[in-house]
Amino acid sequence: MNADKKSHRLLVTALVLWLFGSGGSWAAAADDAKFERLANQFIEQLLIAHPEAATALGDHRFDARVSDLSLRGVAADRRLYQSTFNKLEAIGAASLSANNSVDRSILMNELRARLFDIEVVNEAQRNPLLYNPANGIYSLLARDFAPLKSRLTSVQGRFDAIPRNLAAAKRNLKNPPRVFTETAIQQNNGAVSLIREELEEFLKLEPSMRAKLAPARVRAIAALEAYGKWLEADLLPRSTGDFRIGRDAFVKKLRFALDSELAPDEILRQAEAELKQTQAQMLKTALPLFQRHFPDKTSDGLEGKVVIRAVLDKLAETRPDNSSIVEQATQLLTAATDFARIKELVSIPSDPVKVIVMPEFARGVSVAYCDAAGALDKNG
Repeated sequence: MNADKKSHRLLVTALVLWLFGSGGSWAAAADDAKFERLANQFIEQLLIAHPEAATALGDHRFDARVSDLSLRGVAADRRLYQSTFNKLEAIGAASLSANNSVDRSILMNELRARLFDIEVVNEAQRNPLLYNPANGIYSLLARDFAPLKSRLTSVQGRFDAIPRNLAAAKRNLKNPPRVFTETAIQQNNGAVSLIREELEEFLKLEPSMRAKLAPARVRAIAALEAYGKWLEADLLPRSTGDFRIGRDAFVKKLRFALDSELAPDEILRQAEAELKQTQAQMLKTALPLFQRHFPDKTSDGLEGKVVIRAVLDKLAETRPDNSSIVEQATQLLTAATDFARIKELVSIPSDPVKVIVMPEFARGVSVAYCDAAGALDKNG
């Protein structure tokens, strides 16, 4: 779900939560029943086609399977999305209950977005991050939803599929943006480390699975290492594509992402106004700190950004390093949680939150990482 992925898990989660947890009642009207049946069928077909997404949600019926990343799989996705969209279009929003009318709009926007990625952006040929197999493996190892032996058995099934899907990547990818390929190389190294090194910790806990996993594990590592060499020697030199998709396509993609008609220019105007307000607040905070840390200097006549930068640079001198960041972040999280609980600011869930280092296979696309339990995981 790296490559991806992007909003994929969150959107699927929203759909599944709607299906299983909506506060609305199952309407008796014919169109309501038709819509609910269609939505139910689509979600089921989607999770069958994308087992990694099902695992992430806590639906573990397909844990030993993987998505078909070949062009045949992409074509099957397109047929599913288009046929579902056409059927939804035939059900008028006005004939549905208020809840179902909103859900219909959400689902149709999601289907438009998926079709756009296939037909216009052409993610299968453009984005090597889509082919990273590590998330589907990691989610089986990191979450204690079933006995480890059972989870490792599912891992074996996903190992078996790695050579096939990486072969599909080599066939599909054409001229992606260079930064996409560079990130894929880094993440691929993380995938190798996950299987070769990090898996060892789990095999120590369930040694009976070591011999059983060995053949598939060896094949998976070999396929990933060969794929990494191909990324560097073959794909990287021809990764000449532009990461920009063009203004018209961007406007559409933004509308799908936000599910809003808000124009990019208006979003920019609001962002710039918010930036100015934030910078003013930062300067207000920075001025007394500037006087404290630079008693021999004056902020008079200095541009606000210069004052802010000087204070930030000074504070950064005592920043944590790689060896202390996790411990410090854990302490800060504990302090913030205790403060919120003592002051009764919000209700604090009892579920534990652990500060972890972002896995190498997930790096390169964000500055932070959250691996939340699946919405349907009983032990989440």
